Amino acid sequence: MNITELTTRLYTLKVEEARIKAERMQTEEALAYALGMPQEWEGTKTNTVGAYKLTLKRAMNCRIDAARLEQLAGSSEAMADAIKEAFRYKPEIDKKGWKALPDEMRAALSPAITMTPGKPSFTITTKTTEED
Repeated sequence: MNITELTTRLYTLKVEEARIKAERMQTEEALAYALGMPQEWEGTKTNTVGAYKLTLKRAMNCRIDAARLEQLAGSSEAMADAIKEAFRYKPEIDKKGWKALPDEMRAALSPAITMTPGKPSFTITTKTTEED
């Protein structure tokens, strides 16, 4: 296949993938409702449905306001201890900040960092979509 054929194929697959994903998500939502899944439920439940073994899993998503948590930690020693007990702190790289560091600082910190290339991704639209 040449680049034009591959690009056309990728566009077709991405459009179909988006349609299938939306349909799958609607079906999963309807199935969870049909199984009577409570709104705030978290856990794993296995059901037999006809010839299928159906396992339903749900975990709660959790976002943390780090600045608020730090503020709470400073309110008392007991609160600080509770926060140390209940939370992990994981350093994450700020790529813009990393690139802005002087070369000697990046070199000194590099032994603690492993960088590997990620999977390439493509966004593809038709020319008529871009013109609209």
